[in-house]
This record gives sequence, C-alpha cells and structure tokens, in this order.
Amino acid sequence: MRKKKCIPIFFMLAFALLLSIFGVKPITKAYAAEVGPDILITEIMPESRSTEDGYEYIELYNNTDDNIDIENYKFVYPEVDITVHKIIPPHGVIILCTRGATTLNSFNSFYGTSLESSKFVSLPLSYNALSNTSDQCVILCEDDGNIVVCANYDISDIASKKSITYKYPEDGFFMDLLAKKQVPTIGAVSNEQIPYSNAKVTGITLSKSSLTIETDETYRLKASITPSNAANKSIKWSSSDEDVAYVDKYGIVYGEDEGRAVITAKTVDGGFKATCKVTVTDKDEGHHQVNNVIISRLFLIMKEGDREKLTASVFPSKASDKDVIWSSDNTSAAKVDDDGNVTAVGRGIAVITVKTEEGNHSARCIVIVLNEYIKYKDIFSIKLNNKTLKISEGQTFRLNVMLMPWNARKTDLKWSSSNSKIISVSDDGKITGLKNGKATITVSTKDGDHKDSCIVYVEKAKGNGKYKFNWKWHF
Repeated sequence: MRKKKCIPIFFMLAFALLLSIFGVKPITKAYAAEVGPDILITEIMPESRSTEDGYEYIELYNNTDDNIDIENYKFVYPEVDITVHKIIPPHGVIILCTRGATTLNSFNSFYGTSLESSKFVSLPLSYNALSNTSDQCVILCEDDGNIVVCANYDISDIASKKSITYKYPEDGFFMDLLAKKQVPTIGAVSNEQIPYSNAKVTGITLSKSSLTIETDETYRLKASITPSNAANKSIKWSSSDEDVAYVDKYGIVYGEDEGRAVITAKTVDGGFKATCKVTVTDKDEGHHQVNNVIISRLFLIMKEGDREKLTASVFPSKASDKDVIWSSDNTSAAKVDDDGNVTAVGRGIAVITVKTEEGNHSARCIVIVLNEYIKYKDIFSIKLNNKTLKISEGQTFRLNVMLMPWNARKTDLKWSSSNSKIISVSDDGKITGLKNGKATITVSTKDGDHKDSCIVYVEKAKGNGKYKFNWKWHF
C-alpha cells in the first residue's frame, strides 16, 4: 500500500472552492488498484477469422495508479518477450496484436475501430500465440519470471471474431471469466471487469435454495453479490437452528442432527438477504450414489521429466462405488496413469481429467509443460483451502495449501499445531485428531514471512469409537 500525503484541510477546502467556481466536478469514482494484480487481462480474441488469424489480440489493463512499461514483461504462453517500449497509463488499456506483421491501420479497418498508436502494439510473430484448436492458458510474467496474471479459456468458448472477456480476480492471479463469444469491445473495459471502491451492493443470491445433507457432513454454499465488483462484499451467515445445521463465516454448512433449518446470508452493505432450506438426514445403510468428484490440483506448471501425483475425492465420502478413470487429452505434453500420477513428457498443454465410473462426474487439471521452470522469486502467498474444519477423534485429514507462485515447492513449508495433544500435523500437512478440543494449524514459509491458519475442532468419536465425520465440500 502506498503512503498517502496529509493535506491540510484549509487547502482541501480551497481546492474544492476553485473547482466549484470553474464548474469542474470532482472525480467520484475511486479506484482500488490494490485489488487484483497490477496488470489485468481483460479481453482475448483467439480467432479473428476462420482462415487466417491475423488480428488476434490480448487486451491488458493497468490496475495501478502508476505508469507501467510493457517492455519489462513477457508471455510464457504465448512464448513472447515484449521488447517494445510502450507505457500503459494508470487505469488505461493497451492492445497486443499477436501476429507480428499486422499494422494499426489494418487492425482498425478489420474491427472498425479507431485505436491510437499509443494503445496498440504488434508483438513478434508467434504461431502458437492464441490457440483456437485447444484449451489455452495465457500467462504474463515479469522479465525475471515472476507471474503477474493468467487467463485461460476452453475451446468451447471460441467463435470467429468473438472475444472472451474477464474480470479481476479477488484472490490470486487467475482472471475470472466474465463472458464468452462477445462482440469485441477493443480498448474499453466495463465496470464489472475492474475493481473500484464506491460500488454499492444491490442484491445477493445463493448457489442453492434448498439442500439435503447427511449428519456429520458439510456443504459449502456460494454467495453471489450484485454487482460483482461491489466495494463491501462482507456477508453475515446464520442458521435458524444450529442444533440441526450450523454455518460458519465462509458459508460451510455442517449437518449436526436430523431435522430442518434455514441458512441465511445477509450482506453487511445494504442488508440484502438470501436463504437456503437445509434438510439434514441420517443415511447409514444402503447404496450411496456418487454425486461429485474433486481433483486435488486445478493447475500445474511442470518441467519435462517431472512427476506429480493428483488425487481424486469422490462424494459422498461413503459412496458405494469410488472407482475413477484418469485420462490426458495430450499425451505428448503430459500423461497420467491409473493412480493419478502425471508425467511431463514435452512442452505443451494437456488437460488431465478424472471421471467417476458411476454417474460420469468429472474434474480436470490444466497442465502446462515447459522446457525449464520459470525463475520465480520467493513464495509470496500461502492460502489454505479450509479456514475452519471439524474432525473426529482418530480421523486424519490432509490440508491442501495453495501457493503463489503455483509451482513453488511445498517442501519449503513448515507446519505446526497450537496444541499437539489435541491435533498432530505432519510435515506434509496431514492432521490427526487425538482428543476432543480445538487447535489452530498453521503453515508458513521457513522464514515465517508468509503464513495461513485453519481452526480445527475435534469431536468425540461416536458409537464404537470410530469417527463418523465425512468431509464433503462441493465447489
């Protein structure tokens, strides 16, 4: 965060008076450039026309209050080093045409635009710049290899002379997809795409209006706030009967006992409400149908010859048939065996898919294979998927940690428990509930500069002493 200068109130009042005298209105839109990466990828055109893609482009937005020189950046995918000295002004945009020989005049003629030269750059020719025959992930990084922002799209998102638009990520550096197959809006961004601080909440909805879960299982309700770039997205969660269904501050609903309860999400800004009727049942016998599968990693950057293991979690946890099938759509880039072990074969992109044999539910991980690793700076962010968690005595659970940069090695982490008599934690994040109580599990870099924590509650084992808790977190 930048330090703000303190201006005496007298000068502030005088300045306001001058503005009113000359009829100049002060700017009411206050940006919040600290939300999201310094540079945003706001629009991509993967296919400008079906025969020759001479007008493909990537639109970049300066999400700071300072000038940014794009000469200091490069793309990993597409593999292009930007060598042109060109400034993106604060909260301004620039169009990067990825076909090398395309001129500004021909670009404007093709799209019917009137871009100025200050907003246009024709990058060096790269035939693999923006694929329109396979899924793609565009990665922008600094010259030293530090990732700035990423944007990915599926082949199903592509249409000739139609663009894909993105909005800023609230956490991390992956742009959120806003719309696909859109009429291009070259050189312009909407309020939905960028963060600014004075947007008021106008409504809230939940991912489900009714929900059935089993006792000792959980379900994460997702809240969507309108507009998507509202300044204050804080939500207060509550349950009409916590003895039946308890909800924490992240929207995770815990099935406590058989019955019915209403979960309410209320916005702090404006007091808008959305509700979900929850029914908690106890189904211990019979066949349990598979209803979902989650993969342990959504994105991997690997070097040729590397191996990584992906794991699949089938839900419900007591599903009768947990068999899954692994596959890769590009075995020349990465292959996967029946146990989820991924091997990086050669430079390229592969989508690893895991599918349940019962119900054909699937999840996928995008794998980018490079000739060598990007040279990253130190880890600059650590985030655990769970902020609170309930387990039973004797139960083990592996906490999943997300690092930035994504391919930072997890061996450089340190795990600890605030009370090792209640919960123990291994060097790779596996926790074990030892006795009834509460403890905080913390993961940090070895120097302690970056860390995150999860509060874990250990419940007494039920019945014959074996735990009955089943982790069920749907995304």
